[in-house]
Amino acid sequence: MRKKEPTIEEVKAFYDDQHNQHQSKWLRKANPRLTALAAFAQSQIIKTKPESLLDVGCGVGILTKQLAELVQYIVAIDLSDANIKTAKAHNSDNRITYISGDFSRMYLNNKFDMVCLFDVVEHIRPSDRQIFLMNVKKHCNKLVLVSIPDPVVLKKYKKTRPQDLQIVDEPVYDKVFDMFTLQHRISAGKYIYYILTP
Repeated sequence: MRKKEPTIEEVKAFYDDQHNQHQSKWLRKANPRLTALAAFAQSQIIKTKPESLLDVGCGVGILTKQLAELVQYIVAIDLSDANIKTAKAHNSDNRITYISGDFSRMYLNNKFDMVCLFDVVEHIRPSDRQIFLMNVKKHCNKLVLVSIPDPVVLKKYKKTRPQDLQIVDEPVYDKVFDMFTLQHRISAGKYIYYILTP
């Protein structure tokens, strides 16, 4: 029997509680996954020189802080109030505006040169995924950077290591991004990176 999809309140509670504690430990020591993502994002920022960036699913803001060194203005959004509170406490920077809330149902009065979705799309409830990505498209002027776990790897984890997965952890396939124009698809070990235009 298929597991019932959690409510948005249950997802938020998950990230407010144990997952905030899990992410916060990376504030104290380096995380190879975040280092690889930073290198990917920084290479695209250096190449395209965006003035503004939207970081959706920013967690506790570790990557946001690194990207702020290269971009004039960043809005960082996370569903979890606890994550945003932690991000503000550790990464106060006048180039960064932090917002907590459900981006699927959020409208900001401006567009951004670059939108980053790093290890986010697989954690969006399937019933919200289309509206979430449409909202990303509405907020983007130039470039969308995405990282997801390889769906083959994630499907294997669902069978062999379900205890290591988050409350929503669903395989994502290329067709999910059909509303965007694919510029590059990069296999990076257990992850796939996409460079998209709206």
